[in-house]
Amino acid sequence: MAGIDFEPNEARNKISRVKLTNCRVVENAGAGVQFALHAYTDRTEPMDVQFNGTLIVSPPSVCYPGAAGCYTKKPYYRWGILIEANPKTLPSGTIRMTDTTVLDKGHWSSPPVWVEKSAGPSAPLMVDFNNLTVNTSRGTPAISVSATGTAGISGGVRMVDVVVNRQCCPHGGPFLSATSSQENRLVDVSLSGATVF
Repeated sequence: MAGIDFEPNEARNKISRVKLTNCRVVENAGAGVQFALHAYTDRTEPMDVQFNGTLIVSPPSVCYPGAAGCYTKKPYYRWGILIEANPKTLPSGTIRMTDTTVLDKGHWSSPPVWVEKSAGPSAPLMVDFNNLTVNTSRGTPAISVSATGTAGISGGVRMVDVVVNRQCCPHGGPFLSATSSQENRLVDVSLSGATVF
């Protein structure tokens, strides 16, 4: 179960003029903040969601189906921030996350920040991170940008002032993984002011 979950059931369910400030999402069994936008199409009204001053903390232990307090059916699919959408048709608009801290104690099974969506003229949704800090104690990428299904094009992500602190293994792998499922094509991905230690 996600701490904060945007998961519209139909294309006509709009998400606009949403602002969340100083939220604390701590030790959820599933994702901390999740956008599951599979129902959206290019005819959906543009999105406008803003997070300001968000803290997301992973659970204290690994969650397995059936364990006490564990409600997820997928123990190997857990994130701090997850943004996923249909590879063929996406809404326009922006998801902005400003002054965000993600603390991974090593119990998320996937990268702490995962943006999985296609990008291009038919997929104009932009994800914008400004002042993002990720503390992780695992060797997997801290941030992953990838395309869904067979879209072959991923991106539409801006990151400004990113700090990644690898507490376990400073040389354990890339802090940013940007891939797509077929041609490894990236569209409109920018990163500035990154610090990794």
